[in-house]
Amino acid sequence: ALSMVDQAAKPLARPVK
Repeated sequence: ALSMVDQAAKPLARPVK
């Protein structure tokens, strides 16, 4: 869930995976 949301919201902000 975090990966998807992160990539969609800000993939360059904090790429978890």
